[in-house]
Amino acid sequence: MKDYLNKFFEIDEEIEINKNSERESSEEKRIEEYKKYIKLRQDGEIEKDSERRNHIVALFLALLFGIFGIHQFYLGKKGQGLLKLAGFTLGIIFSIVGYNHYILFSDPTLITVGIVLDIVAVSWWIYDLCMISYNKMLDINNRILKGESHRNDIFLAYLTIFFGIFGMHTLYLNKTKVTIMKFVSAITVISIIFIGIYLKSINSLGESEIGDSLIISGILSGSFLIIWWVIDIYLILNKEYESDKYAIIEDGIKSQSVAILFSVFGGIFGLDRFYLGYRTLGILKMFTIGGFGISAILDFILIYLNVLKDSDGNEMELE
Repeated sequence: MKDYLNKFFEIDEEIEINKNSERESSEEKRIEEYKKYIKLRQDGEIEKDSERRNHIVALFLALLFGIFGIHQFYLGKKGQGLLKLAGFTLGIIFSIVGYNHYILFSDPTLITVGIVLDIVAVSWWIYDLCMISYNKMLDINNRILKGESHRNDIFLAYLTIFFGIFGMHTLYLNKTKVTIMKFVSAITVISIIFIGIYLKSINSLGESEIGDSLIISGILSGSFLIIWWVIDIYLILNKEYESDKYAIIEDGIKSQSVAILFSVFGGIFGLDRFYLGYRTLGILKMFTIGGFGISAILDFILIYLNVLKDSDGNEMELE
C-alpha cells in the first residue's frame, strides 16, 4: 500500500511538472513572437500604421466613458457614438422629468421610458466592454486594434487596483467564469447594502431591523470579495498572475495616447512613468502623490508634447 501511494504521488507530481513546463513554454513562445514582431517594426520591415486604433485606448475609453459612446467616436464610428450619447442622455432626462410627473399625476409612463433607455444604454456599454476585451471589435475601416495580441502589464495592474472588485482585470484576460462571479457578487453585495440603508431610513422598527441585518450581511459578504481583490493585486504586482491565452508583457513600442491616458487618470500614482519603463520614478511619484502634483502636471505636458521618451530612449508612437 505504501509503495502504491508513493507511486501515485510521483505520477501526480510528474503530471504537474509537465503542465507547468507546457505553460512556461507557451508563455515564452508568445513573448518571443511578440519580440520578433516589435523588431520587424523597428527595422522598418513591417510598415507602421498610425491610423490603426490602440486596443488599450479603446478599452480605457469604453470603461471610463463608454456610457456616452466616447470609444465609438475614437474608433471612427460616429453614428454609434451619437446614438449611445443620445440614448443615455434622453434616459436621464426622461427619468428626472418622469419622476416629477409621477409625483404630481401618478403617471409612470415617462419614468418607465427613461429607465428602459438607461437600461439599454448600460447593457450596450457592458456589451462593448466585452467585445473590446475579447478582441471582437474593429475600427470603422474593419481593421483590428493595435496591441490586442497580448496584454499590457501596467494596464492590467491599473484595472486590478481600480476596478478589480468588479472583475475588470479578469475580463481583460478573457477569464469569463471568474469575471461573471466577481461582477455578479459585487453588484449583489452593493445592492444588499443599499437596500438595507433604504429600509433603515423608513424609521419603522420592523424595516429598521431588516435593514440592519442586510447591511451586516452585505459587509460580511463584501469582506470576502475584498480579500479576493487584494490577493489578485498581490499576484499581479508580483507578476505571478497567470493567463493561458495571452502573454502579460510591456509594450515594445509605447503609445503616446496610452501614456496620456495613464498620465490623466493615474499620473499622481506614477502610472505614466511605469508604462514608459521608469519604475523608480514611478515609485517616487506614487509615494509623493505625483510629486505633490507638480511632477504629474509636468509629465503630462512632456507626454502631450511628445518630448518624453521611454526608458530605452525610443520615441512614443503617435496616432
